[in-house]
Amino acid sequence: MISKVALVIEDSKVHQEILTRSLTGKGYDVFTARDGEEGFTQFCTVVPDITFIDIVLPGQSGLEVLNSIRIIDPSAKCVIMSASMTNKRLQKALEEGVDYLLLKPFRKVDLDDILDRFEAN
Repeated sequence: MISKVALVIEDSKVHQEILTRSLTGKGYDVFTARDGEEGFTQFCTVVPDITFIDIVLPGQSGLEVLNSIRIIDPSAKCVIMSASMTNKRLQKALEEGVDYLLLKPFRKVDLDDILDRFEAN
């Protein structure tokens, strides 16, 4: 069986744990980071199949991390997460090439939908 790898860049311990538990249940090996810099370092180290990035992070913002990821791997699958996706943030995320958006609080069905679409491609 081929292992799937997910990276969760999220400063909220609760959201990080929920995502880790859900992704592990779906067969992913999960790596985590609590800020943008650590997240980008983890991305370069583990080369995940899919990366979940909170838009508001200590230090580098989620959009800055996404931009850095796109520079080294334009085809990386990335999910931007936010509790409040304003039109300006949404537009910026789309311009940066985000693959999926996940609004918090999210339901299991929302995460499952993203994973199903990701795995179908």
